[in-house]
Amino acid sequence: MFKPMWILAVLLRPLRLVAIGLLVAAIVLGLVYGPWLAAQARTVGVLATAYNVPIVSWVTHQFTDQPRLVDTTIAGTPVTLVNPTGEGPWHTIVLLNGATEAGRFDPDVLEMAAGLGRVGHRVVIVDSPDPERGDLNVEARTDVLRVARALVRAPETRDGEVSLFGLGLGGTLALLTAEDPQLGPNVPLVVAVSSLTDLVEMGRLATTGYHRTSEGLEQLPVPPGLLRTASDVLLEALPSGPTRDLLATELDEVLAEDSGDTFAALAELPPGLLDPEAQAVVDLLVNDDPEAYDALYAALPASIRTTIELLSPVTNARRLQSRVELAAAANDPNVPLAQAESLERAAPDVRVTVSDAFSSTAARPSLGGPGDFLRIDALLVRALHEIRNH
Repeated sequence: MFKPMWILAVLLRPLRLVAIGLLVAAIVLGLVYGPWLAAQARTVGVLATAYNVPIVSWVTHQFTDQPRLVDTTIAGTPVTLVNPTGEGPWHTIVLLNGATEAGRFDPDVLEMAAGLGRVGHRVVIVDSPDPERGDLNVEARTDVLRVARALVRAPETRDGEVSLFGLGLGGTLALLTAEDPQLGPNVPLVVAVSSLTDLVEMGRLATTGYHRTSEGLEQLPVPPGLLRTASDVLLEALPSGPTRDLLATELDEVLAEDSGDTFAALAELPPGLLDPEAQAVVDLLVNDDPEAYDALYAALPASIRTTIELLSPVTNARRLQSRVELAAAANDPNVPLAQAESLERAAPDVRVTVSDAFSSTAARPSLGGPGDFLRIDALLVRALHEIRNH
């Protein structure tokens, strides 16, 4: 005669097997997807802090701690530290803002940094020497590199790794910093939003209205302010002296006129007024033929070409050992999408996200329609996952 408990055990055996199977499946799913779910949770915390999201922002503030902000210097460069609560070491992010009147004290920049701090990341905001205009020069690149190297050695930095996030020219500096052969192995991730990658092509666009793409030369609108940026970069690379000062004065005058054919007036300078180096710069600036641009660029002094290419991430893109996330708008008024695409072709591990939410004119992405929000969310999830699980 069967005992009731034995019968019950026989009946429950399939259920036990199902339960064990579900438990094993849950463990496997947790191991596989757990880090991604955690990255999504951290992304929600960042977005809820950086943007005023009803209910979600309130919940985030209730369950996370306000990070501590400290203004200090690292390697001689002014920075703002955003430290999570508790004891380190922490996963560290260097945040490089673009051109903004308030620099690293811009409220949008601080809120984004605070969001990253609330979810456990130490953020170091490095200011541009001229925050209102933004700076892209060898000095700015050197400052960021020194800060990053110092952070790699700091005991507060987990695993000696520093990720780099940048907007606009800050993203360009982030890419240049990650290309440093010594620092590169310690940079798991670079995120660059609306950033220049190829100053040579931006020079072509400034002077001729064309930009080289994967399909050839394409006519594009000349971004406002690009004429000034192009002339500043060229002047910066010229040797100091009376000739450079004279050319700087002439450029100030023609740029102040704001004419449709701005640089053409430089062609009227008397012959022999400038030395050969400065004359080569003028020849490049007055040219409006995109096909002739390459030869005129090659005729520039080697020191100028070296500086321009040193400040173009595409030049040494093969040195990038980091995962790179580029974000760009299809029709950004300042940075053509072709700039991101050129780095994508040249570097080993680059992903480009295209959305109107990303703009070089804003200190953070804008939350537009559902599609834009989902692209921002996906990019941040990938980024926060990579920092901790690469």
